[in-house]
This record gives sequence, structure tokens and C-alpha cells, in this order.
Amino acid sequence: TRNRFGYGTYEVRMKSADPPGLNSAFFTYIGPTDRKPHDEIDFEVLGKDTSKVQLNQYVAGKGGNEALVDVQGGASAAFNDFAFVWEKDRLRYFVNGQMVHEVTDPAKIPTNAQKILLSLWGTDTLKDWMGAFSYSQPSKMQVDRLAFTASGDACQFEQSLVCKLK
Repeated sequence: TRNRFGYGTYEVRMKSADPPGLNSAFFTYIGPTDRKPHDEIDFEVLGKDTSKVQLNQYVAGKGGNEALVDVQGGASAAFNDFAFVWEKDRLRYFVNGQMVHEVTDPAKIPTNAQKILLSLWGTDTLKDWMGAFSYSQPSKMQVDRLAFTASGDACQFEQSLVCKLK
């Protein structure tokens, strides 16, 4: 997005790519190119093991908050719902409607409004993290829907996490 979004619920329904060396990502970001500190909130599915999703957040350029959680059935085998609820005093991550991780340390919760991004990217230089890049045929990340609901706003659609949390 070009717009910046603050506290609220961010959600995507997606199916990841699967070859090693690829990263299917749903995240928010703001940084120096926007004249702000680097803040970020991530869901990243690494093609080397699509049975898991890596969660992370950056605050003023400081990351190192990774958590790896299971995606039952795999992120590349079917569509899955990934969401986070970003509040001033906590950040909650959800996979398929279940909370899988919670951050309550203020030093680890971003504060700057951010842009929403989806990306599929590959590399052959980050082998330790993403696996050795392997290409045998085209691969794709598929997105069924993407939504943002500001804190306090009503549920926008029946499948939204916002409906389930109220």
C-alpha cells in the first residue's frame, strides 16, 4: 500500500510458494525511505519448510524477535489465514483463527504507522535461513484476500478475525 496504517487487525488468506530459497511474506513496514525509523511486523513462510511460519517484528531497526510456529497441513498445501492484532500495549499473531504468539514487552512493539506489503522473493545467498534456491518449475504465492480493520471498527466480513474476537 501507499497509505500507512496504525493499530488494528491485519489479515490475509494466502497459499505460499514451496521451493527452497523462496519466501512468501505478509508484513507491514515503514523505514528510512519514508523518513521514519524501521518498524516492521512479519509473517514469512520459507519454502524450505512450509509446515511453519516465521513471525518477527522490528522496532527502530532492531529485530531478533523471531518465533517459528506450526501451520497445520502446511502453508503451501492449502489457503491459510494469517492475522495480527496490533495494539499499543500488545501484539498478537494468529494462524487460522488461533492465537499462536503474543508480545507484551513495549520495547518489542512497533509504534509507527506502516504500509501493508505482500511479497514473494527468492535468493541463493541466504541458504542458512531460506534453504538453497531450487528451481524446477514456476511457483506462485496465491492471495485470496487482504484486509485491515482499524481498532474499534466493526467487522467487515464474516470470515474476519475481528468478528471472532468480539
